[in-house]
Amino acid sequence: MLNEPVRLPNRAYTFFPVAQPLNFVDAKGSQWVAPARTLTDGASIPKIFVSIVGEPTSPEYINAAAVHDAYCGVGNETGPMFHRADWQDVHLMFYDGLIVGGTDPKRAKIMFAAVWLGGRAGPMGAAAESFRPRAPR
Repeated sequence: MLNEPVRLPNRAYTFFPVAQPLNFVDAKGSQWVAPARTLTDGASIPKIFVSIVGEPTSPEYINAAAVHDAYCGVGNETGPMFHRADWQDVHLMFYDGLIVGGTDPKRAKIMFAAVWLGGRAGPMGAAAESFRPRAPR
């Protein structure tokens, strides 16, 4: 991350741009990229859950969160990867990234459920009518 803090309205955490592109290949063999300067606040963990889940910018979360943010994160709406993949695939990639990053599988499933259920395009958001659950492997 670059030491160039960015504050976005109505967001609990400070965002930072990614210093260099992050490339990730998920469990299905799909390639994902967070271009340089993608904004991320880490895993966007509500402050009430930090004592349970950990800091949003923990090493095991930060890369998965940054790649996820490139595709659907606040502050990246004009980025080249924003909404370039189905939201379900983006959230599954986040889970895979957490596992590869060293997140405990139980914790990764909890974090996956949080983005799946709480994401703007998740079942509580705009795509509720087309929601088809796909659990992580």
